[in-house]
Amino acid sequence: AALGDNHASAVGCGLADAETIVISGGSSGTIVRACSAAAPLAGHANCFEFYDDRLLLMMLADCAIWYNRFLEERMAGNVDHASLNQAACCVNTDRLVRIRQYEEAGGFREEYPSNFVDLNQAEQVASVQFSIAMELLIRVQAMLAEVQDTEAKVNRFVLTGGLCQSPWIRWVLHTGLQQLVPSVNVRVSARQDKLAFQSATYGALVNAMVQGAYFNLPATIDNLCPQRACDEPSGEMATALAELISTQW
Repeated sequence: AALGDNHASAVGCGLADAETIVISGGSSGTIVRACSAAAPLAGHANCFEFYDDRLLLMMLADCAIWYNRFLEERMAGNVDHASLNQAACCVNTDRLVRIRQYEEAGGFREEYPSNFVDLNQAEQVASVQFSIAMELLIRVQAMLAEVQDTEAKVNRFVLTGGLCQSPWIRWVLHTGLQQLVPSVNVRVSARQDKLAFQSATYGALVNAMVQGAYFNLPATIDNLCPQRACDEPSGEMATALAELISTQW
């Protein structure tokens, strides 16, 4: 529908104003926001045209690819994603470790701390997902500072992409976003179908339906791409996760 993949993903998540940032945990993790063409920038984001505005993009080159590499190399690829995701939500955060990713010739690699092998399966999964989510949050922090316009106040985030199907990743992102923007409103797709976290598909459809009448973009998005409040941790887990994230910036 004459729309690039990151553009389409943003549209399908409801990016129709300067107050929203979209976080996609896809094969590559992306952080995107829109701003006016005249807005002064810090110069760290990639810029594209976005209807009458600009689309700003920051990327974690290997995101779901990083997670899949972990599953293949450390768990032989024979996994039940839903079970692993649920198990990650029950870990002791004191046991988690941070994995770092480095770029090297021909791609990327992860450096696991020596005590990673001492963790049980759920703790390993939670540690990898936590590390990926922290890398996304660090890029969100940079994106918030990218638009050098005091009038531009981001207060809404939308999570999409394959990895954001994980409740644990949503918990980590929600908690970290609260530390960056205290009055934050975090959203996820309210759809129940298989494309719920494949927002580019809906973005291409929205783009085709507005037929150049871009003032209809927000209403069209609301009709085709309903959203709900993102789930977040509670009780002791909320406190422990907030304390852990605060040490990782």
